[in-house]
Amino acid sequence: HLAVSKGDIKIVKALIAKKADVHPTNEREESQPSGSISENASINQANKDGNTPLHLAIFNEGYFDFDFLTKANNISLFLIDHSSELNRQNNDGDTALHLAVLANELEIVKGLIAKKVNLSLKNRDNKTALELAAEQFKLRKIFILLTSET
Repeated sequence: HLAVSKGDIKIVKALIAKKADVHPTNEREESQPSGSISENASINQANKDGNTPLHLAIFNEGYFDFDFLTKANNISLFLIDHSSELNRQNNDGDTALHLAVLANELEIVKGLIAKKVNLSLKNRDNKTALELAAEQFKLRKIFILLTSET
């Protein structure tokens, strides 16, 4: 979680390659590197809010400068390729797709859809990612979401 929140894709890749134990957590119950090695390291470990590193990478994109946005986008796309739980919902019921729509991240939306994420999952407000896109008049995302349902 820490490497993702700092936007450092090199560290994220190195931790995954070395199968670093990402299960030790800090006071916010976010994974932090401990130097230990685990055969079953998981990039799907969620914090106390139910957010995985992918959720955090997408969510954090709206709060940092352009340089960080580029790094976070790269991390998000990297995590999409390596995560086995792309449909995982956080405590608000949001999936990575919900968050990508809300963050206006078209490339991440495309990447998630290419991985065949579940488009019908609803969040705590009983809304799908398509409904969120429609509410925000994000026409390109609406088109992508609609054409992928065929």
